[in-house]
Amino acid sequence: MKKDEFDFEIDVCGFLCPLPIIKIQNFVGQLKNKDVLKIIASDKGVLIDVPIWCKINNYKFLGHYTEKNKYYLMIQVNDNVK
Repeated sequence: MKKDEFDFEIDVCGFLCPLPIIKIQNFVGQLKNKDVLKIIASDKGVLIDVPIWCKINNYKFLGHYTEKNKYYLMIQVNDNVK
């Protein structure tokens, strides 16, 4: 995973579960196959929720990193984007 290689970015800082996943799900609707989405969050729960959500939706979880109390996650959407 390269930190600077992404197509879109969504900031869900300040939101607690389940709102980050809901906002991400709504955002993904505008993406195309193979687009990479960078997610910025302040709720540590995304480290569990996003990989599970990716598996359920057949998206590729590319990894995560943490900087200055924020969590950065990268996912790649697939053909089943709704």
